[in-house]
Formats: sequence, structure tokens, C-alpha cells
Amino acid sequence: MVSRPGRDFCKGMKITDSKMSDLCLNDGPGGAMRHCVGSCEMYRNCGAACASSVLNGHEQPYINSPVGSYDYWDTCMDLYNNSVGKHLAGRKGSCESLCKTALGHGNLSLNQGFGYGKAKVDCSQWMKTPLRR
Repeated sequence: MVSRPGRDFCKGMKITDSKMSDLCLNDGPGGAMRHCVGSCEMYRNCGAACASSVLNGHEQPYINSPVGSYDYWDTCMDLYNNSVGKHLAGRKGSCESLCKTALGHGNLSLNQGFGYGKAKVDCSQWMKTPLRR
């Protein structure tokens, strides 16, 4: 059976409302898990150049998103969680358990545009237009 860490995480929360389930999977803890685990597995299985190219290439169309827009926050969250997965790839243990621990400690980013408070990230390192506060 193939592990689907984001979907499995959201299912484990027993969310029955489809809108909340979608929020969990795409902007919340499920989305964070998808990117962290996916990145970790890619770095382990296809190497740094391959993983970096695929992961960054996937987000490339959105790095010029207007500050504060959905795509801005979503891309920042995804790239941050990819970087956490990259870091965790060098540690012992399954990528899923390492990322779940990171999530539990508040070290993964959830979509700040939806008011999630974990791992508030400075998006300027990835996005073309830095957020000014």
C-alpha cells in the first residue's frame, strides 16, 4: 500500500466537512505533510539536483504572485516545507515520521493567509516580492 501522508493525516483528524478536509489537505497540516514528506523522499531517492529541480520547478509559476495573495502564501508554505523535508532527508527514520514530528513541534508552515499560526516564515527568501510588515 502506498503511503499518502497528507491525506492520511487529514483522515486521522476525522474531518467530515469537505471544505475543512480540503483546507486540511491543501493549506493546513495535510498540505505541510505532503510537501515535507515528498521533498524528503525525493532527496533520498533521486538526489539533490533532481529533487531541487522538480520541487522548485513545480512552484516556479507562482513565485511572482502578488504579496498577500493566496498563491503568495501557498507557494511560500510549500517551498518552506520542501526545505524542511530536504533537511530531514539526512536524518535516520522514515520521512513520514520525521515530518510528523516536525509538524507536532510547530516546525512546518501552514498557510499563513488562512490564519494558521505555526512556523511563521519570512517568504522573501523565495518570493520575488518580499512581504513588508
